[in-house]
Amino acid sequence: MSSRLPLSPDPAAPGPVDPLPPSVLLRDGGWVDLGDGDFLVDAPGGRHLWIRMRTGWPPFPAGSSAGTAPVDFIVHLLRVGATSSAVDAYYDLRRFARYVQDTEGCASLAWEKVDEGLLLRYRAHLRTAGRPWDFAGFRRFYRYAADAEAAGFSRTLADTLMTMRVGGHPMGTAVLTNDPREGPLADEVFRAILRLLEADAGPLLPRLCVSLAVELGANSGQFCALLPGDLLTYETDADPLYQLDLPRSKKRDGYVRRRRRPISVRLGRLIGEYLATTAEQRAQLPPSRVALLLDGRGLPLTYVLFNKALRQFFADSPFAGSDSGHLTTRRFRRTYATRLAESGASREILMDLLDHSNDKHVRVYFAMRGAAVPRIDAAVGSKLTPLARRFQGQVVATEGNAALGDRPSQRIKAVLPLGNVGIGTCGRDIAVGGLCPLAPPHACYTCALFQPWRDGPHADFAATLTAQRDELVALEGGDAVGRVVEQFDNIIEAVREVIVSCAAPPPPPLPPRRRRVRRDLTAGGAS
Repeated sequence: MSSRLPLSPDPAAPGPVDPLPPSVLLRDGGWVDLGDGDFLVDAPGGRHLWIRMRTGWPPFPAGSSAGTAPVDFIVHLLRVGATSSAVDAYYDLRRFARYVQDTEGCASLAWEKVDEGLLLRYRAHLRTAGRPWDFAGFRRFYRYAADAEAAGFSRTLADTLMTMRVGGHPMGTAVLTNDPREGPLADEVFRAILRLLEADAGPLLPRLCVSLAVELGANSGQFCALLPGDLLTYETDADPLYQLDLPRSKKRDGYVRRRRRPISVRLGRLIGEYLATTAEQRAQLPPSRVALLLDGRGLPLTYVLFNKALRQFFADSPFAGSDSGHLTTRRFRRTYATRLAESGASREILMDLLDHSNDKHVRVYFAMRGAAVPRIDAAVGSKLTPLARRFQGQVVATEGNAALGDRPSQRIKAVLPLGNVGIGTCGRDIAVGGLCPLAPPHACYTCALFQPWRDGPHADFAATLTAQRDELVALEGGDAVGRVVEQFDNIIEAVREVIVSCAAPPPPPLPPRRRRVRRDLTAGGAS
């Protein structure tokens, strides 16, 4: 291995350079004008960043043979990936270019001169700088160029790169160390936030942002991607039931882009109030930019402004300005997961609510659970536990006690060894809304309109589902983390919750209403 990177013998020598296309069609349907190689793109957080392919990152000028592969890679990411991926790749490559300039003493670069020694030194440099994960971005580029058989790139070196350990963010450090600024919120801070929410304190938008972060524990990008139609309302005889179709993030399968989550009546009404208040501003936006959350200018809220709204909500608190009062969606997410783990939620429930594909990122919360048990806040647990429930309907004694129970067409049946047996009643009037578009009876147990009968064969249905799930796992070669298996687990858990609810003693009947007797105030009745 060479100790220094050799200079290119002729940095300006022309090579087989492909012309830069005048514009690129993005994945979301927009266009980016590439111009002469320096162009502006939308970056996460509502920012606009320059990608300077021609003037901003020697030794890879776009007009040279060395610049061909980086240009192709950036254009490829703009076409098939998120714009943020192209921006990240640009800065990863520019970081490598500056390292070559400053450390290796090179004014320009010939890719065929890049060897394993240089890459090992660059990886060590990133680790020293505290950014080891940036090496993965450069590795992705080199592998792309090698697979495309670009000039100067070695397939052997690309294979070697894939065996190098990258390293990443220290996982769970903020939670395990209970970091006062980045870790879960302290009990007294969280209780202060709940008191302010119950008192409807502060402006509407900051109060709504904090309420979303407290109840759902999602990322700010998911909240900013909410649409007005994502709020679902179900009218009942008592308070209405609310659900929210929460956008998913970092999911590449594209199977389900939103997850339906139950929310409290308070949050549902708060979202409804905000939608009514901002309806006029929202009407001024083009259809492609309509969002649930809007900033002060009437434009879709960015994740930077979402976090700013969190801090604005707490601005007048005694904790404002301190590390313990530093509010971000990441801290709310860690608090949400920590409280649920302390309340006894299983790993599967936590994975589902945080929308993780495996338990790698939730283990840290269970490592902390034993030490935190003495300080569990019963009031907070009572607020968060209903959010972890799969079953959102209402158990009824018999079919006759159910809403619309007098209509046989509303009866829900399940195929069991005993035959096609009724298990409950649907509260959705199919005479008005048509047949259910979901997959009854499986989807019924997670639906807010389902009314299971107390004497229904729910245990038999749970056994049937469990057998189907085990058969599916066997077909998948023992893989118990697949998407369909996960759906089976959610439904089985919901059926078990129904079984527990049915086994509990029914609530006492309401006392009969006393009839009012009107006094006869006519002449004959007056004394």
